[in-house]
Amino acid sequence: VVLLFLEVVPYLYPTYCDEGLFPTINTVHGYERRSGLVGVDPEGSYFPKSVAVWPRGSVMEEAFLAGDVVERFVGEGVIAAVYEPNRAVVEVESAEGFTAEYLTFYFPGWRVLIDGERVDVRVSEPDGTMLFDVPAGRHTVEVVWGWTTARLVLAGVSGLFGLVALGLAWGMEKKDEPLRRGGRRGLPLEGARSWVGCLVLVLVMFGVLWGLDGRDSWLVRDGAAGVANGGGGLRGSELELVGYNVDVGRLDANGTIDLDLAWLAHSTPGSRYQSAVWLADGDGLIWSDKETFRPRLYEDAGRTDFWLPGHWAWDSHEVRVLPGTPPGTYDIVLNLFEQETLRPLTLTDAAGVRGANPVIGQVAIDGVVGGDFVPQFMVDGGGIVGFDQDRDEARPGDPVLVTVYGAADVGATELQLVDAAGDVVQVWEVAVWDGVRSQILVRLGAGLGGSYQFVLNGRPLGEIAVDEIARVLVRPDDVRPLDVPFDEGITLVGYVVTDGGLKLVWQTDEEIAVSYRVFVHVLDEAGEIVVQSDGEPGGWARPTTSWRPGEFVVDEHVVASDDGVAWRVGLYDGVSGGRVGTVAGEAFVLIGLREGDG
Repeated sequence: VVLLFLEVVPYLYPTYCDEGLFPTINTVHGYERRSGLVGVDPEGSYFPKSVAVWPRGSVMEEAFLAGDVVERFVGEGVIAAVYEPNRAVVEVESAEGFTAEYLTFYFPGWRVLIDGERVDVRVSEPDGTMLFDVPAGRHTVEVVWGWTTARLVLAGVSGLFGLVALGLAWGMEKKDEPLRRGGRRGLPLEGARSWVGCLVLVLVMFGVLWGLDGRDSWLVRDGAAGVANGGGGLRGSELELVGYNVDVGRLDANGTIDLDLAWLAHSTPGSRYQSAVWLADGDGLIWSDKETFRPRLYEDAGRTDFWLPGHWAWDSHEVRVLPGTPPGTYDIVLNLFEQETLRPLTLTDAAGVRGANPVIGQVAIDGVVGGDFVPQFMVDGGGIVGFDQDRDEARPGDPVLVTVYGAADVGATELQLVDAAGDVVQVWEVAVWDGVRSQILVRLGAGLGGSYQFVLNGRPLGEIAVDEIARVLVRPDDVRPLDVPFDEGITLVGYVVTDGGLKLVWQTDEEIAVSYRVFVHVLDEAGEIVVQSDGEPGGWARPTTSWRPGEFVVDEHVVASDDGVAWRVGLYDGVSGGRVGTVAGEAFVLIGLREGDG
């Protein structure tokens, strides 16, 4: 009993939701609209089985909102109607018979009487409301809820067993007799002594509660999150990362890292958010399963859209390190996204925008994470067991991830890209060690086109087909000129205002080795971001590594907003987050949204 008491004590101090003192049916309707839980039930348990399609609205909502009488009877020639809880009396007159609908789900117990005579009730499909036929002429229609035979019988059975239980309790209290047969004396209740013991236990428990009330204790705790690593003021929408704790633990064949994030809600979140974390090296290569798992015995913190201002909660992850990961220091990368749309949030801190995948910390792996390799393709010789290749068809400038699994200590070597004539067109450095996974993210050259093959230590690996790109070599006529030069030889030639937002035109005078991303922010009069678009140019189809000198690259962004007064346009490195500045030293280009002035 004491252990059960201690278990439930924290639940006696719940977080109170800031609801109205007197919720009405309109309060329920509003909640249903926001949450999609019709009847405040995610499973539809309160619907009769005849409801095949969940309702998404009702013709009665306007009457509820206005506080008018809710007319549930739908039919011809209504003269008068009286609506009561679970009952309605309607006077109708019609020259022809008709089918009436009563806007209530049908459950057994509903009856319809016309001039005192009961009529058959049908169930509408797929809504599950009540339908019945009304003959021509003037009639009194009564719709009423009542008991069914099954309900009466089962209510009687419940009442009977309730009386039996009371009788047994009374009999056991009054009689001091053995409860077991065989002449041995049982363990009867001992009258006053038993009641005194129970009373003392209750008083002790209430004394414990009184001592805990309003105090911070090991049972009732309302304080700051105990984190070893601060979150640096990192924010995404209404949530702020207070900090995190990380435990590397054992990194054996199935090495995992336990990571506990602490999130704080500054205001009630408008969406259901979820986080993901992974490990990456300095080049942005991922060295863990991108899908994280909840630790055993993890207790869900509850949906974020139910959090209250000032509410914080733990968000725990098990990060599984890839087998064969070499020792080193790896970045902890964070991603916060909406569950419904999977849209990632752009995170910010006091220094500005950190992007959708900021680095929040680092973790050191001392030894190689072991494990048996299961390569996509097996290779005999060359110092490797096999390799993975994430694609066999690409376009110029695209990234291709090649992973090799070492079977011997080869050391530093070269991964070559060879064309159909046997000529080496690109080379990347790679290190091969026994039992170690090596990942190489290669960027195909902007001038490539045709069939190629990867080669390692003289051993052919995978083939890849590089498609040609249709390039624009003439400046578009409808472009509003800007001609702003950026570093790295990039120029923002101009822009076109579209119905959906903004179309940018770029040019370069040299091939670009880094894939930069373009950001377009719509700013309001206070300079705050209203709408934004971040990504590789051309809807991720024209990375800067695919640009050829002299060509014009069209880059369209959907960023329309009625509240915006200006566009802020710039470039940044998707891995490091560093911006590419203009030659004049600016971090971005500002374009007047209404005037169209740069």
